[in-house]
Amino acid sequence: MSIKSVFEFMQKTASDGALRQQFATLLGVGDGDIRSLQELDATEAETIKGERGVLVANFAAQQGYEFTIADLNRVIDTFQRLKAGELSAAQFNVLLGLEDTSEAVTSISAVENAIEMAYRGSHYEKIQTAGSGAQQVLQFMEKTASDDTLRQQLQTVLGVGDGDISAVGELDLYEFQALKSERGALVAEFAAKQSFEFTMADLSSVADALRLVQNGQLSEQEFAKALRLSETTGGKLPTIAKIVELSYKGIH
Repeated sequence: MSIKSVFEFMQKTASDGALRQQFATLLGVGDGDIRSLQELDATEAETIKGERGVLVANFAAQQGYEFTIADLNRVIDTFQRLKAGELSAAQFNVLLGLEDTSEAVTSISAVENAIEMAYRGSHYEKIQTAGSGAQQVLQFMEKTASDDTLRQQLQTVLGVGDGDISAVGELDLYEFQALKSERGALVAEFAAKQSFEFTMADLSSVADALRLVQNGQLSEQEFAKALRLSETTGGKLPTIAKIVELSYKGIH
């Protein structure tokens, strides 16, 4: 349901003036209206895909719209690619799990109708909630503390830091920036070879969330909720999430 929730939240920014103003303040750019291809401008899109994506997901959850940061990034990125002419309307539907069950969507202008139908559930195909990816990222990060060989190899991949990204206090600014850069794809590829399966979007989402915890902008509850950890672990958080809780309380 996460993708559908992103759509519903985006639509709400058009119909709810108070929410739109709060959202605009949260983003710090744009007018808060991101309901369509035309309304979502480049600055808003890049801001949402940046560190503020965690805050956006948390804000949306407070309004009753539950989705992961990875899902939010997926929708925004697909919108951008469609707007840039990189995707056809049919490809747009496929990438977002929208099932075309009646008439084919064959033009950019028709996408808006397809999205509206998706809001109502007419063309929506349920997709698996993406929370397990964040869990895999956290498990991989924890492993960098206990496995010396893996830590050294990760340091080589990143090109900065000491390779230990096992806790909030261990993830420094340079490592964070490397994880968010094109090296993030290399990290995901390296992790996959160690049997940790996650996407670059999952990695970016976790890194953003940890950075916000470091800055005191996200509590431990918000951290777990934004990454859907409780849903994928049966309420049992991984060690790094517990460290987030301690960090937030000032113990670390």
